Amino acid sequence: MLAVYCILFAWQGCTIIEKVKTGYQAYDAKQYAKAITLWEKDLKSLKSSPKRGEIAFLMSKSYAKIGKYKPALDYVQIAIDNEYGVEAYLQKAELLKMSEKYGEALQTYEQLEDQIQDKDRFAKEKNALKINYDWRKKYNPKQFTIEKLKSNTDADEYLPFEIGRDSILFTSDKSNNNDGQTYAWTGRNYSDTYLLNLSNSEVSPYLDLFNSKENDGALVFSRDKNWVFYSSCRTIDPAQPTNCQLYFSRRIDGVWSEPSLMPFVQDGFQYVHPAISASGDYLIYASNQEGTLGGMDLFISRFKDEVWSDPIDLGSSINSEFDEVFPSLVQDTLYFASNHFSGMGGFDLYKTFWRNQQSWAPIINVKPPFNSGADDTGYLPLSLTPTDTSVYSNSIILVSNRGGSDDLYLVKEKKYPQSNVPTAPKIQRIVLNLTSLHKIYMISTDPNSPIRGRAPLANVSFEILENGKSIKKSRTDDIGFASLELKPNTSYEIICNKKDYFTSKITFNTEDTSQTIEDEDTRIIDKRILLEKKFKNQEIALENIYYNYDKWELREDAYPSLQNLAQLLRNNPTLQIQLSAHTDCRGEDDYNLDLSQKRAKSVVDYLISQGIDPQRLVAVGYGETSPNIPCVCENCTEEQHQKNRRTTFKVLKE
Repeated sequence: MLAVYCILFAWQGCTIIEKVKTGYQAYDAKQYAKAITLWEKDLKSLKSSPKRGEIAFLMSKSYAKIGKYKPALDYVQIAIDNEYGVEAYLQKAELLKMSEKYGEALQTYEQLEDQIQDKDRFAKEKNALKINYDWRKKYNPKQFTIEKLKSNTDADEYLPFEIGRDSILFTSDKSNNNDGQTYAWTGRNYSDTYLLNLSNSEVSPYLDLFNSKENDGALVFSRDKNWVFYSSCRTIDPAQPTNCQLYFSRRIDGVWSEPSLMPFVQDGFQYVHPAISASGDYLIYASNQEGTLGGMDLFISRFKDEVWSDPIDLGSSINSEFDEVFPSLVQDTLYFASNHFSGMGGFDLYKTFWRNQQSWAPIINVKPPFNSGADDTGYLPLSLTPTDTSVYSNSIILVSNRGGSDDLYLVKEKKYPQSNVPTAPKIQRIVLNLTSLHKIYMISTDPNSPIRGRAPLANVSFEILENGKSIKKSRTDDIGFASLELKPNTSYEIICNKKDYFTSKITFNTEDTSQTIEDEDTRIIDKRILLEKKFKNQEIALENIYYNYDKWELREDAYPSLQNLAQLLRNNPTLQIQLSAHTDCRGEDDYNLDLSQKRAKSVVDYLISQGIDPQRLVAVGYGETSPNIPCVCENCTEEQHQKNRRTTFKVLKE
């Protein structure tokens, strides 16, 4: 997972051109191979001591970053022997899981819980280990043939894309394309795109137009081969993180246009791993852009009337607080990789499909042999080959570093007659994993500043009601997590409270298969509940509340935002708020004041129609008297006018 890790985690900062003299400097500069070399000398001169434990722990982290898990495990044990503490035990448990030593990993989590005196601290990780062990136990290796492709090298080969009969593109750092310079994170070459002929294992560089001197790859084509999309990760400033962005090119009259940035790409975020639909009308990719649930999420942009839409997060049924990356699309099925804790080790492969043209089906872990304790990041059914005339028909190209580096594997399932003997259905164990979250604002004291994402909210009190009756009260832990068993086919309501946050509620039935991960014996229901922070004496802008010119009637596109506000009021029955409307500075003062009052009242009227007591609502129109961005009216930009036209709410009484 060498080059892939730096592309994936470029948002954390891969400063790659920097001379270093110590292991610490190399580690901070993401030069992990160099850090290991420098620390090896230091470690030999140190006897048992906290310093020896610290260096051994950082060496373990460095080995893990470059995909060498066996030495990572050796060095983390040295750290534990030198009393490095909790972090070392946690690292050891994760490395044991990636080595598929699930029993030892379970013991390590239990040792860690004893050490911190909290026996349920790692309940979700332990539940996942038991499921992982069961998957591996039930896997029959005789059911599949797994062949490592002859074209693999000691370098990384990953991100496959089927371009034609018996032909795939892939990304690799196998050749030096940068005047002898190497990538300091890995100590290896930069990545480019290559063409592989599966029938004779011949490999050749692919289209210089899409290969620069830095990290390029993830090349995908539209079905008609007239559009191409790819990732390019470039170091513009050596002192700044690597910048990964999405590019496209269009073929017109047989000539490819100069590659251009996708129109939605913004500075300061990373965009990688494009996947284009068979119809060519939507693109899915991975990014850490604003609004993600975790580090990297999957987003979708649609192509309509020759324009790519603003991207939308695929939502919590797919994305999580972990990383979702490496999407690929085959017809209506989406495959992707995630390092969610429920996986078998590192990154696991999951699939879902677009259901009834309305929503994504619950995600499914594809299990062994496709998933292992290592990083499994690519799942490509060879679908373009016609019928059975190719030996590669009905095969899967798998990407995994289970052999040490990222390689391409060919996987085929052997077909056996199915038994007609019916089996009794098993009763599943239902486990709820609850995570409490809150929004992270760009400016922590300003609820109207951009949202950077969501993060776990610790020590949230919650109550569980079963069919309306309270059955349990507890709280989430210091990383916002709680785990407990529930009954099958039962309705529950969860009510969450925390000081300085509004009460939040969710309802669900355990038969609902959205946001679940399951096998034959256990279904894990993954629920995330968002608590909104209370901002006292501040107006909070309501999103997407727009009015037609010179009108005060609400438009339909305002309803979702107001329904969320109505739910907030239902969850907090003593809350009283002021609804305010503001205009820009254009128009007469008295006219603007009257218009804004009518607009504020229209919001109040809508909330009353949703069952909210009118005594809890106050409508105030400010006209142009309280601009969000003060400016001389004739000099105000259209953007300033737009920000000054807004509808807000403010807490009057809790």
